[in-house]
Amino acid sequence: MEWFISALHHWALPFISLLGIGIGGWAVGMRAMTIHEMESDYINYSKRLGFSRKKLRSYAERNAILPNFTWVPITLNALIGQTLLVEYVFGYRGLGKLFYKAAINQDYPLLEAGFVTTLLLVLVGNFVADILYGKLDPRIASGYVREK
Repeated sequence: MEWFISALHHWALPFISLLGIGIGGWAVGMRAMTIHEMESDYINYSKRLGFSRKKLRSYAERNAILPNFTWVPITLNALIGQTLLVEYVFGYRGLGKLFYKAAINQDYPLLEAGFVTTLLLVLVGNFVADILYGKLDPRIASGYVREK
């Protein structure tokens, strides 16, 4: 139990430093898009029809999350780069420290392998985000259907 508490203690600051940047930007973007959606024509029309405020807000939030979800792959790419920096700053053994030592020692094969690994992580993340985007927005999931 003592090891777990020590690990949690040393993990908290790097986690908060990575989380703060991502959540802050996403929250501001979500707020701006929700305000934009609340002023749109379909919300005004629904108000006149007598929809409750809670129902209107749920419609606005559902449409506001789509542009924010588009930023998920970009955020994932930035998070990988930030993680490498945070690993080096906090002295964790990981890809960040490995990349730094490889660059200092001019170990080009190791740098190339590290970049390929990072590239694969980014590609898999982008693929998963595209699949989830299709699940989130059914209009995109339907795709193109060939006529016979």
